[in-house]
Amino acid sequence: MFVKCNSTRHTVIGTLRRNHVYRLDDKSPKARKVVKTLTTGKRPVLSELSEDEAEKIGARAIGLVYSEDLAPSEEDAEAPALIEALTSQIEELTRKLDAAGADREKVVTERDALAGAVDEQKAATEELSGKLEASTAKLEEVTAERDALAKQIADLSAAQGADKA
Repeated sequence: MFVKCNSTRHTVIGTLRRNHVYRLDDKSPKARKVVKTLTTGKRPVLSELSEDEAEKIGARAIGLVYSEDLAPSEEDAEAPALIEALTSQIEELTRKLDAAGADREKVVTERDALAGAVDEQKAATEELSGKLEASTAKLEEVTAERDALAKQIADLSAAQGADKA
């Protein structure tokens, strides 16, 4: 169907400009509604034309086609199966994510337990290090006393050897 626009109008099928001839889809419910509304009244905005009249006017025909007015394509028929496949993939990934989250909680618990054991080992090491330092100091004292006693013994032995001589 061809229509000539007598005044610019913004419609659901697009903007129709003054003095333009448009070729509209006869099967489109939106186009039929716009044509019906704008061809009625005392001063109609659209004038319906035949193909010959449209050519005689000499204006170019502009087609307005909208995707919502088209019949479903083959891709639309495949959409439910694709949606189902994607949904199952999402569910599988969600299960894996939940399992990974549970595993993560186990690892965190084990890590915290090991961190506690490491802290205990550090405390025990520090305590033993303190005891080792105290023992080393005591050993040095005892070694010094032993050396002093050994010197006294050597001095006494030398004094007894001198008395006998």
